[in-house]
Amino acid sequence: MHEGIAGGTDDELMAEAAIRTEAWIEVVPEDEADALLAELYERERVPQTGAVDNILKIHSLHPETLRDHAELYKTLMFGKGGLSRSEREMIGLIVSAVNHCYYCLRHHAVSLGRLTERTRPGFAEGVERDFASADMTPRERAISDYVVKLTLTPWEMRRSDLQPMRDEGLSDGDILDANLTASYYAYVNRIADGLGVGVEGGDEKIGW
Repeated sequence: MHEGIAGGTDDELMAEAAIRTEAWIEVVPEDEADALLAELYERERVPQTGAVDNILKIHSLHPETLRDHAELYKTLMFGKGGLSRSEREMIGLIVSAVNHCYYCLRHHAVSLGRLTERTRPGFAEGVERDFASADMTPRERAISDYVVKLTLTPWEMRRSDLQPMRDEGLSDGDILDANLTASYYAYVNRIADGLGVGVEGGDEKIGW
């Protein structure tokens, strides 16, 4: 257990994040949005819940950034490429675990669980609990090791850090996708934790 920079332990800080209900800056409610923001709220509703994720609503004072954030997310998580959707979710979960970001940790643990529950039951829980000892394929481990180092010590990255992924068959395009996805979640983790973004509710309301 490590000491958090706010003075409490990591567990205490995560517990505090878990009960967060209001962001630390103004968020325009859905029924008060107009013009571009209203259009974006309607466009970005999660089909399964009918709600807009809090990580997007936090942009409400600058709607253009909401629009661009949503488009980047869709491109990275659902775009074409050699990485599977579950590998992309795994990256999001691992980066969020390294950064102790409760909001993203919960969202992507639930999402990865939905994607793998039939073929690899318990995989998402294992990654969430301890990605370093989780039961991964050699390909997943190569990706995991890369994104962990990139997240923790980006200034120490070397050309040789890409080789284990190449050895497991990842193309340069796949490596680029892994890098962009990890970098995206470092960005989102800091939005969530820097502005007090709270989780929307139980597992049925997140991770879609």
